[in-house]
Amino acid sequence: SSGAGVMGRFDGASAGFGVSPSLRVNAVAGQLSDYTLGSKPVFYGASVDMGPLTVYAINQTVDGVPDRRAVGTEIRYFEPDKTAFALLDYDTSYSILNTAMVQGTLSPSTERTYTMLLDHRKAPYMSTRNALNGATTTSVEELLQSMTESDLRALALARTGAGNLAQFGVTQQMSQKWQTGGDVRVSNYEGLPASGTTALTGQLPETQGTGNEWAVSPKLIGSNLFSSQDVTVFSLSYIASPLYRGQSFYVYSRVMLTEKWSLDAALQYYRQNYDSGMSMNRIMPLLRTAYQLKQSLSFDLEAGLEKSHTEYADQSSDVQRQFYSLGLRWDF
Repeated sequence: SSGAGVMGRFDGASAGFGVSPSLRVNAVAGQLSDYTLGSKPVFYGASVDMGPLTVYAINQTVDGVPDRRAVGTEIRYFEPDKTAFALLDYDTSYSILNTAMVQGTLSPSTERTYTMLLDHRKAPYMSTRNALNGATTTSVEELLQSMTESDLRALALARTGAGNLAQFGVTQQMSQKWQTGGDVRVSNYEGLPASGTTALTGQLPETQGTGNEWAVSPKLIGSNLFSSQDVTVFSLSYIASPLYRGQSFYVYSRVMLTEKWSLDAALQYYRQNYDSGMSMNRIMPLLRTAYQLKQSLSFDLEAGLEKSHTEYADQSSDVQRQFYSLGLRWDF
């Protein structure tokens, strides 16, 4: 599992010791397993849990050079009518704020709930390995054969963007079976400068920032419409940015066919029109079913289709993608 500064799944070990009911000391070490090609980062770190507060420090290296060195904190707050979670991660090696996020819910009554999310983060998170984005090699060690560590870090900085998101929503109970609500969000992604001077590092052109993208998404939620445990969601979205306008319709339903057999169905239609004159339409149906064989063992089946049509100038293109998944899930 991730958390306490660990960015992703890893092969290694974590251990903790409860000093008191409200104080726990933890340690973790290992190698990230999400990176299967080229340089593989290794790390070690420590954290302290003090009730709802966690503070941590972590050091990560790749091919013998610093990859990520950060300190951070996680704060959790839970009450029946309000919750909050905050995360702060600061990279001391690059002197950069990697992540600052706070989300919460407030339920002033049993019929109404407010939600909030404020999120700033590096995308991808700050790492020396970001210098490999666009390079013709997957090895940090190979890059170091043609450049200094200082130049490598500068390249990693140039290839690390940042995204910002603010979202506010409300849900109102209308009747025993129906809720209505929606959310408003604004997001942007910062641009990146041109980077790289050789074929090995890759020569990436400058990318412009997206500007503020606004989205308004009203929704209607139905419960227990077909059975005692089903949920159905209808949602519309209108998106506006400096580059395009988009509209989408989404419907999702989850039904318990029997005590052990569930069925999920979803359908999304999305349309996007660019200021340049290009337009795109996409439809995505999805079907998923699960059967609980035992308390910890379930059978899963998923199938979906994505069809898109794009028009630009006097040309058009059609793309179709199908995907299927079949397997067993063991929770232990």
